[in-house]
Amino acid sequence: MKFIVAFRDNGLHKAYKIDDEHKWGHVVDLKIGSEFDGEKVLGEAYKGYVLRVTGGTDENGFPMKNGVLRKTRARLLIPPRTCGLRSGREGERKRRSVRGCIIDRDIGAVHCAVVSKGVAEIAGLTDAKTPRRLGPKRANKIRKLFGLPRHSDNLGRDEKSRQKVKIDRFDVTRYVVKRPTKAKGDKQYYKAPRVQRLVTADRRKRKTLRRTERKAGAEENVKVYKEYVARLLETSLRPQSQPRPPPRPPPRRLPLRPRRRLPPQPRLPLLPRRRLPPCRPLPPPRPPRRPKANK
Repeated sequence: MKFIVAFRDNGLHKAYKIDDEHKWGHVVDLKIGSEFDGEKVLGEAYKGYVLRVTGGTDENGFPMKNGVLRKTRARLLIPPRTCGLRSGREGERKRRSVRGCIIDRDIGAVHCAVVSKGVAEIAGLTDAKTPRRLGPKRANKIRKLFGLPRHSDNLGRDEKSRQKVKIDRFDVTRYVVKRPTKAKGDKQYYKAPRVQRLVTADRRKRKTLRRTERKAGAEENVKVYKEYVARLLETSLRPQSQPRPPPRPPPRRLPLRPRRRLPPQPRLPLLPRRRLPPCRPLPPPRPPRRPKANK
């Protein structure tokens, strides 16, 4: 059985091939999310390490799906972008074969993650540090990473008792983590992310304009409503030069005419049934023809 151990603090992982059944037998009947002692399965190097089962695949490559409480495969209707179905349209489901979340003897690979470190470092897994390739992109996360003052620091501060923190809106643009892309001669080119949720003069201008338009629209609606109410009052209070005519009486309904009934017709006598002549008997069948003898 193959074990793939991941250390999420630095993003590294390491694979082991364990053939001794007495060692990998400790993880049989464990479910996804269960924890076990790494020393019993992977040897003395993992003394004190606690590992957690995060998934796996069987010998044919079918992945283990969390929530399917069985050891064998199952054909389920799976939505896209979940375990067992990579891509698909929104709302679409397809029937796919997946493995249960319980480890059995025919599992080919088990994925584990380090929960707590042990005594010694493991070469190639916990002793190395991998730098982050990309830095934060949101303005407040950049300020949090480099300890810059934020707008939320001024919440709840009184101007008389405490002095407010002075914040430079464009300080995050000078602290964006850039990465080198290519070099031409002595010149090095870099790429930097576009800072999100950055309060700029254009953004404030758009916000003010949007608020002004909304307020003007509401005032226009109030004005139109008042004019409409004034017209209604003017129409209802206008003096009437002529009295209104009396209401029309309802239309008179004419009595229904009685239906004219036809006189009863005499019934015609029934004719006697005509007898058919008897059928002629069939002629007797002809005898079969005899084959002619060859002379």
